[in-house]
Amino acid sequence: MRLADVIVVNWNGLRYLGPCLGALRRQTLADLHVILVDNGSNDGSQDYVQAEFPEVELIALPENTGFTGANNAGIRAATAKHVLTLNNDTQAQPRWAEALVAAAEADPRVGIVASLMVFDDRPDVVDSAGIAAGRDGNGYNIGLGDPVAAHAQPCETFGACAGAALYRKEMLDQIGPFDDRYFIYFEDTDLAWRAQLSGWRSVFAPEAVVWHIHSATMVSGSPRKTFLLQRNRWWMLLKDWPLPLLVRCLPWIVWRDMASLGYTLLAQRTMAGVRARLAALGALPAVLHDRRKVQAMRVVPAGELARRLSQPPSAAESLKAQRFLEERARRTGK
Repeated sequence: MRLADVIVVNWNGLRYLGPCLGALRRQTLADLHVILVDNGSNDGSQDYVQAEFPEVELIALPENTGFTGANNAGIRAATAKHVLTLNNDTQAQPRWAEALVAAAEADPRVGIVASLMVFDDRPDVVDSAGIAAGRDGNGYNIGLGDPVAAHAQPCETFGACAGAALYRKEMLDQIGPFDDRYFIYFEDTDLAWRAQLSGWRSVFAPEAVVWHIHSATMVSGSPRKTFLLQRNRWWMLLKDWPLPLLVRCLPWIVWRDMASLGYTLLAQRTMAGVRARLAALGALPAVLHDRRKVQAMRVVPAGELARRLSQPPSAAESLKAQRFLEERARRTGK
């Protein structure tokens, strides 16, 4: 059996495909198969891939199904032992795939491996070294803004940013792929919760380095991104968190929600946060239906899951991270 298939999702990202797919050609892992799932692009992406990268398996979808729908189409087509997901706005360094697979092969209970994602214009600065689940109900990119040297050691994580990650196919067959409802954002945190509930491990592989153009799909601070982030966070909470954890962490969850909503109303001056919460409530029957299935998979006690939650950043730290990304968006247009 082939060790790894890489899924690259694309939507009108022609300008990124040459560097992204070219970097995958230079991977040191033998027999690496690349699947590009195109979300109904109209910028010539499909013709370009067929002409310049004929070895890539192209799945052409008729419309934009989002990050979740396209990745799930790739997962259905994948036949390897491990599925690697990779944003099209990345350049994977040569040992990326090899390092991810090595971390997974070291322990059959490792279902998720996180990459070291760095900013393309600042490869000495961390974008993500995995994801943490906070007691406030949020998901955080570990190490955002840190120097790379601070994340040089492998370690346990709650999950991985799906922009550059490994998922064991056996695990996906057991717990299910990404939730199509999310479209984009928090889909990786949702999947990490299902993996944790089911007893799978997640680890960070610091040698799996990827250069990333952060927010190339949606600019940081845009109303659309704010809407999806805040709606999907509530879906993740209502679907994945065991009731004892929800009760225990309710003060932090409420604080975070009020702070997040206040920021969107007062600083970003958008009603996207209000619309997000109304949309989350509108889908409540379907989300609760999924909750029953997810909680039925749980084999890890709530007390153990509580110990895996991280202390939420302070209000000052959250504001600093938000301003860091928004300032970068103004400077780079990304």
